[in-house]
Amino acid sequence: MGYTGNMGDSRNRGHTYGYNTVTGGLLNAGLRFGKSEIGVRNIFTRGFENDVTVVSQRLEDIAGNDKNLSRQFFNYPTFSTLLQNKVHGQHGVNSLKIKWNLSHTLVERERKDAAFSEMYKPLRDDSLLYFLHDNPRLRELYPASSGRYGSREQSFRMGAAVSFPFPSPFQGEKLTTIFTMGYNGNYRRIRYGFSELLLQYRNIPAPEIYTSFEREGFKKTVTEHLPFAMLEQRWREKFRLVWGVRGNYESIAAKWEFMPSVNLTFAPLETLNTRVAYGRSVIYPRLADYIHFPVYNTRLLGTSVNRPIRSSCVRALDFQVERQLGTFDFISAGLFYRYISHPIERTTHEYARDERMYVLQNSDKATNWGVEASARKHLGFIADADFFRDIQLVVGFTCTRSSVYGRRMVMNHKGSFVETESVQKRPLSGQTPYLFTVGFNYMGENMDANILFNRSSRQLFVLGENAFQHEYRAPFNSLEAAVSYRFPKSGVKLKLSGVNLLNSVQVFYTNSPDDYVRDEYNLPTDKLLPHKSENYDKGRDPVIHKIRDGRVFSLSVSRTF
Repeated sequence: MGYTGNMGDSRNRGHTYGYNTVTGGLLNAGLRFGKSEIGVRNIFTRGFENDVTVVSQRLEDIAGNDKNLSRQFFNYPTFSTLLQNKVHGQHGVNSLKIKWNLSHTLVERERKDAAFSEMYKPLRDDSLLYFLHDNPRLRELYPASSGRYGSREQSFRMGAAVSFPFPSPFQGEKLTTIFTMGYNGNYRRIRYGFSELLLQYRNIPAPEIYTSFEREGFKKTVTEHLPFAMLEQRWREKFRLVWGVRGNYESIAAKWEFMPSVNLTFAPLETLNTRVAYGRSVIYPRLADYIHFPVYNTRLLGTSVNRPIRSSCVRALDFQVERQLGTFDFISAGLFYRYISHPIERTTHEYARDERMYVLQNSDKATNWGVEASARKHLGFIADADFFRDIQLVVGFTCTRSSVYGRRMVMNHKGSFVETESVQKRPLSGQTPYLFTVGFNYMGENMDANILFNRSSRQLFVLGENAFQHEYRAPFNSLEAAVSYRFPKSGVKLKLSGVNLLNSVQVFYTNSPDDYVRDEYNLPTDKLLPHKSENYDKGRDPVIHKIRDGRVFSLSVSRTF
């Protein structure tokens, strides 16, 4: 991993040395008797991650900058625990079908003895380096921060549903109707706490405590009630209509939300079907999103903090056409549209001249639309041979466009700042304008193999206060492959897999402010100049950091008995 900043590839460089291990197990069991089934599922994993990042920072505009070299490190040893338990059942009484389930999930993360080599922590600009250059005596003091952070989140879920044929005036051999109603309940709670202290080393074996921060923990609980009702109607083999409504009451929001949905499928031919769907859903913040304590993010090299946020409402419309080409072979294409009110995104704010803050907050609204297509086809049409019949071609493509509406402060003609609506034609956080996938799957009698190539366009990584401050990941290629062989007599299976076989480098950048139209105060606006785009312009756009993950290979052995 290299942190290159905005001044060139040699300004900041660093590496991350990582180690992780995971142990776990699962225990599943089931019982079937008559028209009833009861099952039990249990999963447990325990993981440990220990990444140490070392960054060397230098000043390019001061002679003899090797003497001004500043090395910093930060370390987050993290222990994680996952425990899931579930009991579920299904029973049939004449034409009545009953389903129920009970589940428990525990997610625990402990960051023990997190450490930073300097009190100010690694910064994205050069302010600390200039400060140390002007005050060289401070280099003899190496203040560091150390902390312990822990979170424990549990959820208890229960649900039950009953379905039965629903009589209607038009019921008959050509039309069948099934009515389903039920209830799901969820109780979640989170506990979070941390403590920090700052140390300074005076070239003695034991560090001195500079100051310490003991902060109280954070606790929050939420209860959800989700009743629902649904009708499924079929007319011959041509039409299938599924429609209904779901209620959602969340104790934090303290109000009911009703989410209708409808899905219509029409199959004019046995090998062709079309589908149109509409649905409304509500996305609530995670409990962790309510934690108001600032947390230093080693990935972003800055402090993350959460503002009070509200839930997002999504209205979705989809249309898809699918043609069956054979067993497991098909080709499909579709359109989609999303209207999102109050989308949740993490935004960069210049908290001070020497550090960025990454704030979780709501925008006003956003629209998202696009097209997607996928196909799977065995290659038996090339030649009448078992080898080609066992190979399947996989292709996928997605293209999406978004507009985000928010508010920003601008200067009016009187020289004072006023709030005004802002519209940006950009992806939402994590989105890419297009994604292309192509690969091959081979399934033989004892050997399986697959290879997959992905090409993604620029991805919005972190949102900026202004358009030229948005941080993107440059277009990225990835290639992964796996091959496995089963020994029939022993039941042993060997699997070799590789990731990032192209050894691609992830480049994170912002656009140059000179690519944008200036306003009357000579400040960059959100409008690009002619022949300019948000795409990565090597040698011109500021590079924030690069990540070199290298090629990764793994070998696993399993046995079935």
